[in-house]
Amino acid sequence: MLRSIDWGNPGPYTPVLNQLKVPFINAGVYVSSDGTIQDALDAVPSSGAVVYIPEGTYSQAQIAPTNLTLSKDNIHLMGAGRGQTNLEFTGSNGIIGSDVGGGYAAQSVKVTNLRLANITAGNTAKALDIQGYPRRWKIEEVHFDAWGGDNLTFNGGFHCGIKWCYFQRLAAGTGNGIKVVRHSTLGQAVGFLVEQNYHSPGHVAFVENYEEVVGLTHIGGIVDGVLASQLGYKFKLCVRLLLLNPHFESWTGGQKINCEDTRGVILEGSHYPDSITWPTVAAANQRLLIIGAGAAILSGVASLTGTTTSGQNNLRGVLSISGTNTSATFTFAVAEDNTSYFIALGPGVKSGTPTDASAQVQNLTKATTGFTITLEAAPGAGNAREFDWVLIR
Repeated sequence: MLRSIDWGNPGPYTPVLNQLKVPFINAGVYVSSDGTIQDALDAVPSSGAVVYIPEGTYSQAQIAPTNLTLSKDNIHLMGAGRGQTNLEFTGSNGIIGSDVGGGYAAQSVKVTNLRLANITAGNTAKALDIQGYPRRWKIEEVHFDAWGGDNLTFNGGFHCGIKWCYFQRLAAGTGNGIKVVRHSTLGQAVGFLVEQNYHSPGHVAFVENYEEVVGLTHIGGIVDGVLASQLGYKFKLCVRLLLLNPHFESWTGGQKINCEDTRGVILEGSHYPDSITWPTVAAANQRLLIIGAGAAILSGVASLTGTTTSGQNNLRGVLSISGTNTSATFTFAVAEDNTSYFIALGPGVKSGTPTDASAQVQNLTKATTGFTITLEAAPGAGNAREFDWVLIR
């Protein structure tokens, strides 16, 4: 039975048929000739509701005449599981987050525990296209199956999340798996969390394509690159990107990670990221920090010297103090724009038997050309201490 819950009261489900006076779908069987899932969504009050779709396979006629449209705030479209509730589309697109006014989509919307499939061979359709600027949208546990166009598209967005989704893209398609781009009038996307998604082979576009996103945290996930023409992640004009543990499985595809005019990047713990492209740009405040990523091959990265790993300036390295010296200075290969940076210090390798007090940093002085640390005491004759450091903006 298609059911609804009051958004503020997650108590027992109340049948939509009784509460909202619309037809319903029961046990995956189409009951009414004029009742669809869209009818249930349209009947949701302005305060919002959870619209639950039970286990079963639903045809285009049972879903909506064309696209399934999400146009009300506080709606949670929820199935019984991404392998249990199957929505099979034949239209030009699947679900649309429409512009509800002023360029915005509805806010606080969830789509979870569904399989969205397109059963039309060779289609170029989009599975979930959020056309207005979305705020607080969450897409979780959704199986995107056989879509030839972009599977999941955000036009801008504020504090949105994509988690535990499975992208089984149409091999002959030309769209992206996930695409987040700047909204034409309301601007860039802000604050996205993308976590533990799986991409199977398919499409010749990028698996995930982000453009003008500020504050993007990307955690885990697996990309299976058996398709030779498949491309990985693209980040263009993004700021503050945290990319943790991306995993490329059986990768025979093209480029894995492409950063274009992207600043403030931390890549940590990637599984064989042996193809990272960073086109050289003029931006003086470009930053790249790579931690524990194995044998990474960087192309187009400026000023990569010594033990540092960076884009434009030195962001990470080792500073050694030995003998009777109590201080040492590290000089940047390229001067910083200002001194509004932070230096994180950690103990490194020691030689001999340096004094205990030499492990304590008494003072750190910053300059645009470098920084100086002063210890509580010198290591002592014939002894030395190293300090690992990271520059953080």
